[in-house]
Amino acid sequence: MRVNAQTTVTIGTHLSSSWAYPIDSYDAYAYSQSLYLASELTAGGATSGQQITTVRFYCATAVGGINPLTIYMGNTAKAAYTSTSDWINSSSMTQVFNGSATFSSTGWYSITLTTPFTWTGSNLVVAIDQTSSSPLTGCYFTYTVSATKQLIYYGGSSDANPASPPTAGGFNTKRADVQLVSLQLAPLQQ
Repeated sequence: MRVNAQTTVTIGTHLSSSWAYPIDSYDAYAYSQSLYLASELTAGGATSGQQITTVRFYCATAVGGINPLTIYMGNTAKAAYTSTSDWINSSSMTQVFNGSATFSSTGWYSITLTTPFTWTGSNLVVAIDQTSSSPLTGCYFTYTVSATKQLIYYGGSSDANPASPPTAGGFNTKRADVQLVSLQLAPLQQ
């Protein structure tokens, strides 16, 4: 019989908080992309071929709020962003979630993906499109300083198009701490 083995990979140290991204709960419309290196995933126990089923962000300060979100994930060779227009096009990613997230307490906040994502062993991009037309309240997240691994568009008058995002308002060394929960088919059990 085969069983699914679960792995939870944590990237980030929770040493700093008060970061409003990757989900901008305080502006209308926001779009972010965060890069997580293959070396960070394998150091956390991930192996190529695992399916990511849940993504978690650590909410340091929660003030409530419902956020409509679309989440994309992709395997990429990109290890850092080089400019405010260096987005990864959504056509090379998979939409893994379309729904709402409610931040009502501190701690790890889980978003169960509606479409599991297969990690191939390369670097991972997580893109989040917040589609609300009005500012919301929600959460400040913990983050770790990591050289130019997050791009952010925020405060616009219309939703960013993930296929062709506008110039980012932030080109950042702050990257949200994340947990990636994944499943892998284990060897046959005797």
